[in-house]
Amino acid sequence: MVLIQYRALSDILKVFGIYFLISNCIEILALFLAENKISNLFLFHINTVIEFWFLVIFFYVCDRKYGKPFPLIPVLLQGLIIIVANSIFVQKIDMFNSYSATLVNLVLLIFSFRFFFVTMDVDVNKELKIVKLIVSCLLLVFGTSLVVLLFSNAMLSIATTYQLFIWDFRGILILSTKVIFGLTFAKLLFESRSKTLQL
Repeated sequence: MVLIQYRALSDILKVFGIYFLISNCIEILALFLAENKISNLFLFHINTVIEFWFLVIFFYVCDRKYGKPFPLIPVLLQGLIIIVANSIFVQKIDMFNSYSATLVNLVLLIFSFRFFFVTMDVDVNKELKIVKLIVSCLLLVFGTSLVVLLFSNAMLSIATTYQLFIWDFRGILILSTKVIFGLTFAKLLFESRSKTLQL
């Protein structure tokens, strides 16, 4: 759907659409590897880079249109250096990259709050309404993931049943937001086709 209506999307939704498409492909590949008993931990490292890179650009494009943009290149380069250094020297690709994932979630959570602050007094049009829905979902995901990652070691002391419940809750939340994103793009596709038929 993202590819079909790509040209009709705004710059903001184009960036997020590409991220949404790539992240889903990575998750499908991770599931395939897991079902075939092949380690998929390296994909977490790749996904962290992609998530950071595309969503920082997403928030930059949002700020460029609706607020005051931040210095994009320094943020991207510093984040990339930290993520790659963690994957090479600390938590290698055969390990879960909880340190860099925690940092990325924290940074993107801050950008989410910053977005709502800078758009507080901006008149809400159709695009901004969609973007606010997307950022609201991202904020929930980043906030939940950050709490889980920060207290992952502490959770080892509680019963396995509760640990699984927490991780399952996070998984359901992520899946729900992806469904919302998918329905949002489907609605945009339907509306664009309806306008074409009317013409």
